Amino acid sequence: MTVDYRPVNQLTVPLAAATPNLAVVTQSVKGAYGFGPFNLLKGFWQLPLSPASQELFSFLTEDGVFTPTRVPQGASDSALHFQAQMQECFRSLLYNAALVWIDDILLFARSPGEFLEKLRAFFIILRQRNLKLNAAKCKLFSKKVIWCGKVIDGTGIEHDPTRLQALRNMPLLPTAAALQHFLCAINWLRESMVDYARTVAPLQHKLEEVMVARGRRKSRLAGLDLTWTKDDGSAFRVGLKLLSNSSKMFFPDRDAHVCLFSDASASGWAVVLTQVREWSTDTPVEEQHHEMLVCRGGTFTKSQVN
Repeated sequence: MTVDYRPVNQLTVPLAAATPNLAVVTQSVKGAYGFGPFNLLKGFWQLPLSPASQELFSFLTEDGVFTPTRVPQGASDSALHFQAQMQECFRSLLYNAALVWIDDILLFARSPGEFLEKLRAFFIILRQRNLKLNAAKCKLFSKKVIWCGKVIDGTGIEHDPTRLQALRNMPLLPTAAALQHFLCAINWLRESMVDYARTVAPLQHKLEEVMVARGRRKSRLAGLDLTWTKDDGSAFRVGLKLLSNSSKMFFPDRDAHVCLFSDASASGWAVVLTQVREWSTDTPVEEQHHEMLVCRGGTFTKSQVN
């Protein structure tokens, strides 16, 4: 069942809150011995809905009027409210033994004994708060986990290879909407790809031209077929190749040797920060074993070029 809550959302005062920055909070798991990924069963429905709000979220069908007593999906503040409540529930474990992203919880520890201790504390909180887990999506222990679309271990983070492969297998996109979805998908991976901005700039320009001419509404883009020139096709294939070079992002090591590489052209710039744990003065820098720490880049706007 799908309920249109847009009228209610238009009258709702948005919560002054934000979801965690995954690139920041995942730094907490540096050096972790093991992990336990957990998922809450029908997450939003485990939170009661305030009686003062229940009538507002009622919906009408041919069988009558139904009034929800649990937090509904689709309400503008549901996700932020749920995130805030989960962070409050697991406050004693947050960032020192657990990460929380909506209904996905990642437990971690730096030794076997500590992991068992934190696991026990986690289950006690679940019982006290009457929270239910989705057993099919939980693991009691793993050395490496896929969490929020990323592969995480104690040394760093990389993107799920199955998602990367699915993107690499995509043919030339038939519509403007498909191109927009593709660019949104790979934009989520940009921090692990060197010179991302300049590489995908031709595709961004192609999409922008269509949007200027036909508007930015998804319904209009979905019905607009794309014509791919030879140069457009080459740019798309270069973008797919870039996905193959997605790098693992390592956690910083204070004892490692740090290297900074930069590059710029008339169209854009790129910066890469790496670390070398076993630096050899007799080995050329390009032959050292580098681990990626930071990867940033961008294209120049018209005013910046001039």
